[in-house]
Amino acid sequence: MTTELDLTRSDVPLLRLLTVELRKSVDTLAGRWLLASIGIITLLWDLFLLGRPQLLHTVTFFVAGPGFIQTYLLGVLGVLLATSEWSQRTAMVTFSLVPRRWRTLLAKILAAVALTAVVFAVSLAIAALLAVVTGPSDPWDLSLGEMGQSLLVSIINTLMGVGFGLLLLNAPAAIVAFLLGPVVVSAITGIVDSLQDLVPWVNFGTAAAPLYDDVPGMLTGEQWGHLLTATIVWFVIPFAIGIWRVLNAEVK
Repeated sequence: MTTELDLTRSDVPLLRLLTVELRKSVDTLAGRWLLASIGIITLLWDLFLLGRPQLLHTVTFFVAGPGFIQTYLLGVLGVLLATSEWSQRTAMVTFSLVPRRWRTLLAKILAAVALTAVVFAVSLAIAALLAVVTGPSDPWDLSLGEMGQSLLVSIINTLMGVGFGLLLLNAPAAIVAFLLGPVVVSAITGIVDSLQDLVPWVNFGTAAAPLYDDVPGMLTGEQWGHLLTATIVWFVIPFAIGIWRVLNAEVK
């Protein structure tokens, strides 16, 4: 008995691949708890901020409060999205069903952006509710520009995690590299006096810090330069190498 391969079969629709990636993000216990933890921590952090003076209880204040910890958790989420096939040893099945690996990678990127947008929307909803209930008479002080740049930095953080995941193809190693890499660079540039001027250019946390102040505003031109350079170092380079590795890696 012989089996003929159907070489005329159309590709799996990208929307279906996206749906699969979104489902995989909640199929595992780690994925479900990570997403739940982001929501719980955001709510608890904002409730803690209720102890600050009432005049500070604005939408911007409650959005910026938990933003710092959200960046780390979103990065871990990105790592799990990128390494799911390799950590669960389903890469051979996935790439047999979808031979064009770049389509699977694109679905993962879109899933990471979609999940980040959902997290941001939930965070914004919690902030708006608390600001309306406990804040001043006009609690909405978040402009569309500030909202957009905050969402942009959240997406970059998530995709940084995706990049490290693609680069290392191992979830624990990628999580450690994502969390400790910037810390090590920050420590080295902080100790060596001649390198201290480089901190805002190569440390993503420092470059994005203006967005996590109690009352963040629009970034200046120099601050956008810091963010762009740090993004190239921690996102573009690992992401590009990671994509090349996945497209050329031998699946065993």
